[in-house]
Amino acid sequence: MNDAPPVQYAKTSDGVNIAYLMLGDGPPVIFASNIYGDANLYLLKLPRIIQFPNELVSAGFRPILMDVRGMAGSDRDVEDLSLDARVRDIEAIAARVSEPRFAICGLDNGALTAIAYAAKHPERVSHLLLFMPWRSFEARRLASTATQAISAMTPRTDEEWDVWAKVVGSVATNFQDSEEARQMAAAIRDASTPPQRAVYMKATSLIDVTDLLPRVEAPTLVLHHPGASFVPHEISRDVATRISGAQFAVINDPHTLPIIIDFLRAEPRHTPASEAPAGAADALSAREIEVLKLLAQGKTNPEIAADLFISRNTVQNHVSSILTKANLTNRAQAAAYAQRHGIV
Repeated sequence: MNDAPPVQYAKTSDGVNIAYLMLGDGPPVIFASNIYGDANLYLLKLPRIIQFPNELVSAGFRPILMDVRGMAGSDRDVEDLSLDARVRDIEAIAARVSEPRFAICGLDNGALTAIAYAAKHPERVSHLLLFMPWRSFEARRLASTATQAISAMTPRTDEEWDVWAKVVGSVATNFQDSEEARQMAAAIRDASTPPQRAVYMKATSLIDVTDLLPRVEAPTLVLHHPGASFVPHEISRDVATRISGAQFAVINDPHTLPIIIDFLRAEPRHTPASEAPAGAADALSAREIEVLKLLAQGKTNPEIAADLFISRNTVQNHVSSILTKANLTNRAQAAAYAQRHGIV
């Protein structure tokens, strides 16, 4: 996608204008905005931001990206940045969606808004997709050195804001791409101001969705990337364990499409597919376990075939056999199954 769609606005029940983008056609997938605004970062064409929404469009979905209140294209002079207020942002966007049900996803801070919306409106959420979620800011802070370091920095002047943005941009891109880090820093500086960020972070530090997690009814897929500096593996996994039937997978690429697309296309089930027979793993052959390990890493069939020096058809046969033996229906469930049985 080369041409960005026009920015639209939806007004919340408390009168805040929320900027959003609607990409492509097909079943809607609403993105609960992370800090600094998902729509804002998409319009700036940051590679880490545009890849996943564009892949969803290519797969036939309709991603809807927004800027959280207080940030970027949405109204900035907003006092209420609580979790309940952020849920009102989603409610305003959802009112523009004609379909009775839709998928919702969120990354980091946005994951908490997605969780809260799913718990409040179970009748509207068909699938819940969470990238690097956490349940309480304090638990996240204690587990993450990067979060502690960034939280300790309180930029006040323009010069401090510039330095702070550069640090965050570098950490967010894992110090791997200086140009992307520079672009991320510029996006952060443009999306907010030190005082407004301070208000946002104060509200964020009070968020705890522990009591909401058992109330989530939608099929849920939790994904964690090993390189995530701000949200450690155990913090995301803890969220998955507290949502009934949630699937959890560790992936090398945060936008591993086959697992996600299979999950979004799967019909919701009342009985979690994760409840496969305990002894099913014992029935897998040595080769099937090798295939399952790579599948759980988010690799595609061609990539698995190349790693194991076998044909793609052979890989597909092994995947089909794994799903049958473990009583699973798609790759996302297989990845979660591998995690539960220690096949990683």
